[in-house]
Amino acid sequence: MSQAVILTAFVIIVLTTLAFVISRSMIERSVRTNLSSIASIAEDAIEANLQRDRERAGLLSAHSDIKAILAGNASFPTLERLLAQIQRDQESLIAMEVYDAEGIILARAGDQIGLVPDALRIPVYHPVIDEKGWEYYDVFTPVWISGGTRIGVLALRYKADSALVPLLSVVPSLGDTAQTVLIFEQNGELQLLHPDLDEEKSYILSLGAVSDLNPGLALLQAARGKEGVMRSDDYRGNDTLVAFRYLPTLGWGMAIQVDRQAALIDVRKLAISHASIGTMILILAAALAYILAHQLTAPLRELTEKVSHLRPGHWQIRHTVHSGDEVELLDRVVVDLSTRLRNIYERLEQEVQARTEQLRKQFALDRAILENIDYGVITVDRRGTITGINPAAEILLGIDGEGAEGRSIESVMELSTNRGTPVTGIHPVRQCLRSGKVVHSPASGKLNVRKADKKLLPVMFAVSPLHERSKLFGAIVVLQDITEASHIDSLKSEFISLASHQLRTPLSAIRWYVELFQGEKKHLTDNQKSYLHEMEHATIRMVALLSSLLQTARLEEDDVHPVVQMVDMSELMRELQADCQTLANGEGLKCSLDSPRKAVRISTDPTLVRIVLQNLMINAVKYSLKGKKNGHVILNMKETKKNVQISISDEGIGIPKGEQSRIFQKFFRAKNVRRMDTDGSGLGLYITRSILDRLGASVEFHSIENEGTIFTVTFPKKIVIRKKK
Repeated sequence: MSQAVILTAFVIIVLTTLAFVISRSMIERSVRTNLSSIASIAEDAIEANLQRDRERAGLLSAHSDIKAILAGNASFPTLERLLAQIQRDQESLIAMEVYDAEGIILARAGDQIGLVPDALRIPVYHPVIDEKGWEYYDVFTPVWISGGTRIGVLALRYKADSALVPLLSVVPSLGDTAQTVLIFEQNGELQLLHPDLDEEKSYILSLGAVSDLNPGLALLQAARGKEGVMRSDDYRGNDTLVAFRYLPTLGWGMAIQVDRQAALIDVRKLAISHASIGTMILILAAALAYILAHQLTAPLRELTEKVSHLRPGHWQIRHTVHSGDEVELLDRVVVDLSTRLRNIYERLEQEVQARTEQLRKQFALDRAILENIDYGVITVDRRGTITGINPAAEILLGIDGEGAEGRSIESVMELSTNRGTPVTGIHPVRQCLRSGKVVHSPASGKLNVRKADKKLLPVMFAVSPLHERSKLFGAIVVLQDITEASHIDSLKSEFISLASHQLRTPLSAIRWYVELFQGEKKHLTDNQKSYLHEMEHATIRMVALLSSLLQTARLEEDDVHPVVQMVDMSELMRELQADCQTLANGEGLKCSLDSPRKAVRISTDPTLVRIVLQNLMINAVKYSLKGKKNGHVILNMKETKKNVQISISDEGIGIPKGEQSRIFQKFFRAKNVRRMDTDGSGLGLYITRSILDRLGASVEFHSIENEGTIFTVTFPKKIVIRKKK
């Protein structure tokens, strides 16, 4: 019912508003039309009066008395008699003057007129304006004799009333707010003249400099010779409807304006009456709707009252509505529904109790696991603030768990290298929160956490995002103390370094003797030559393996320190391409270089850079598909403002997708590589990654199995080597 009342009110308001808008538009159009008609009539009447006076002046210039005065045969009394005679028919004429061809006055009757510019050459209208407004207008017309010779000028002065009567007589029909004004430009300013037959009501007003006025102002358009009807502000800032015309005889504009609000007063009265009627209809409709709704909804209110009491322990309600209509049917449905709700609630209570018990047990189990595992666990919210920490993490970090909650993860989990140098860049937890992906501690790097007592603790960690549906709300960090494993790894590296050093001497001796025997090939059998070749190959492979092991041990012991100097990367790339082509020739491949011709210099260690690029280049040639037509290894270098980026791409066997995350691990070799080459050590990329870490560089790769691989290394143009603490 309320919707019907609202709809009725909406219709009434829309119709009332529409009626008001249409009525206002029609009345305003009517006022505009009336204004335009009156302005046209006034314009025609004024122009007709002025034209009549000009014609009379022309006829009067041919009068014999005027010519007699110009000929010197008459004087002032003659002109006065002529003026008195003419005033019997033309009361508006109040003065006459006669001038010769040189502009010298010969006779005067009435007020002094005086010549104006151009009066001696052409017929001229000259309005006479003083502080009271427009008093008179003068008409100057030449006097001719037969043969077309001008012998003088006749000046006539008329009262302005004669021209204004047609204008002022039609304006009162427009109402009390109607007003007629004349507009003209004088000395760069726009003058407004308000004429009236009553001199007390006539005035002249300056509207200011023309350049400062709004070009769209109706009064300014009228003064500039335009005509029309429009809505505009008057000189007092009032909202008016204006009809404006141009009076070419005077060179003035004329405007008839009426206050817009006064002109549309009938529209407001109509709107008030419509609003009153609409309000009465709306009140009656609302009262009727209330009465009907009250009667119709009584059964529904009773039903609502019963339903509102439904709650645990009060599910049963009785059938009380007997209206015989749909409401009674609804009451029966509600009674049946209450019975069903009671049964469902009882079952849900049992399920909730059972589920609550399960959750309590699971929580106790999870809590026991979390508090007793050897791994440290820290949880953070979306902002990286610690929200929880287990006892193992407290012991590992040497902190109080309650004191740690609310602190940022960086203040508790401060990462550094084995030498105590803080790890720069984005914290792994922040990386996880930004990307929403799992972040592991680097497999090739050794990281430490600085404990509360400032001691370093070797750790491995994994940071996993926490999601609720698709929304990230935090992360969980799992820490593992690898002090013992790190010690064992250090002992292993030390053993490898020692063993490698000890093995290099006998291997060098073996290689020397092999080379000695090869010098006596002419005394050896084919089998003996084959054995020597195998011995040489094995010795070379063992020396290369030992060199890699020694290099790895030195990197892990931080025994490799970059020697920074300026390096021309363009020259280095050309040397690398020559080495690459030498290797590629033996495999039936092509090696090309795409690099800037100019020198590209960076501050880095040339030896370590060469080791990195040679490792990647050798792998590109080594693992290219043998026998592939037009096999190609491409070396590419690009320079940016801060970096130099080098890419080495091949069309080789690629890296299986499932093994790509492990290629920088020590001793790791992919399955397809092991099938192809059994002699590799799995240390090349590990060494490459470790060297790049020390040079402040980075490496990325993209690989598709059986299609090829692209390794991209980014070197900073200038690196900063941190000093040992």
